[in-house]
Amino acid sequence: MQAAEALKLAAGIGESLSGRLLLLDALEMEWRTVKFGKDAGCTVCGATGDARSGEYLRRSGADRESAGGICRPT
Repeated sequence: MQAAEALKLAAGIGESLSGRLLLLDALEMEWRTVKFGKDAGCTVCGATGDARSGEYLRRSGADRESAGGICRPT
């Protein structure tokens, strides 16, 4: 599934999973999608967030937790 999503993004076709998380319940073999909304004050996904630059991932675990903003499902 990840490879298929990467190919879609690279080719610029189809609908991206951006803002959504695709989950598989393997016991029931059912898929479901959880939508995530952007929080304007979030230090990761907000307008001034550093998620796109990758800076957030370069922080230590303690620095990430103290950053404050947390993306929450809608």
